[in-house]
Amino acid sequence: MKFTVSEIAEKIKGIVIGDGSCVITGITNLDNPVDGCITFVEKKRSLKELEETPIAAVIVPRDLTESSKTIIQHDNPKLAYAKILTLFIPPRVFSGIVSPGAHVDPSAKLGANVTVEAGAFVGKDVVIGDNTVIQSNAVVDKGANLGADCVIHPSVTIYDSTVIGNGAIIHSGTTIGADGFGFALDRATGEQVKVAQVGNVVIGNNVEIGANSCVDRAAFGSTVLADGVKLDNLVQVAHNCHVGKNSVISGHSGVAGTTTIGANCIIGAMVAIGDHCTIEDQVMIAGRSGIPSKKRIPAGQIVGGTPARPIKKYMQIEGMIGRLPSFVAELKNLRKEK
Repeated sequence: MKFTVSEIAEKIKGIVIGDGSCVITGITNLDNPVDGCITFVEKKRSLKELEETPIAAVIVPRDLTESSKTIIQHDNPKLAYAKILTLFIPPRVFSGIVSPGAHVDPSAKLGANVTVEAGAFVGKDVVIGDNTVIQSNAVVDKGANLGADCVIHPSVTIYDSTVIGNGAIIHSGTTIGADGFGFALDRATGEQVKVAQVGNVVIGNNVEIGANSCVDRAAFGSTVLADGVKLDNLVQVAHNCHVGKNSVISGHSGVAGTTTIGANCIIGAMVAIGDHCTIEDQVMIAGRSGIPSKKRIPAGQIVGGTPARPIKKYMQIEGMIGRLPSFVAELKNLRKEK
């Protein structure tokens, strides 16, 4: 596909500076400069790097104007870039049919244009909305309810009674609705007795869950991922957690049971959040941080470290740790002087 810069700018509501008739044949980034393509930059120094490449045009913030390239000014270049990706790389079109090699229980209710690929399993009383795709070897167990326009990738397991809204994307190997980690110790025998997990998982609209992640069902009630939540690969969300609207959790992070995460939070990679925590709205947690059980982090804070503390304090402490050898040497010298 080909578009002029002016056509692209019109679609993303940007302002063209330079040759609007320049034809764009693809989209790329600075690490892979290709002649005739468009990319985006967010900082002036990146724009300078771009000058020596064959890239034809670039989307920039409103305050950047000086470039030999044709530019499109936009309030949010990265967002604009994401939107025009679909112009050059259209989403995959699925068959809209149920494969003879799939198992669909007669009681299941499938909407219009639903795709169920070979090897998939759709259980008793399942409801699936229009245009949803269940790929090969995925399991949607009894009583689950999926909205419209979802894509369930191969080998996803959706346990019984799970509720998923519209536009969800769930990647391969992910498990939704497995039992929460609940056991009671019998002191007389030393046995860990299983506590039945009788709740479910409720997932909102436009949620995306990366590969090999787990969202556990609630002991009672629901584990909730609100609208717009994004989970990276290898993320664990335990029973009875509530993750607020548009929050993002990066890979290898784990959230222990009965923790509430507010709206628009950003949680870095390898973060461990203890049980019964409250993370209020718009909190940012640096990668590899640890949040102790029952901790409350007020809205808008940026924290890091283990245990997590305000980011400036965390950075001061990290800086001091690097200077410990010199501190020790100085202390030894002072002792010698005495």
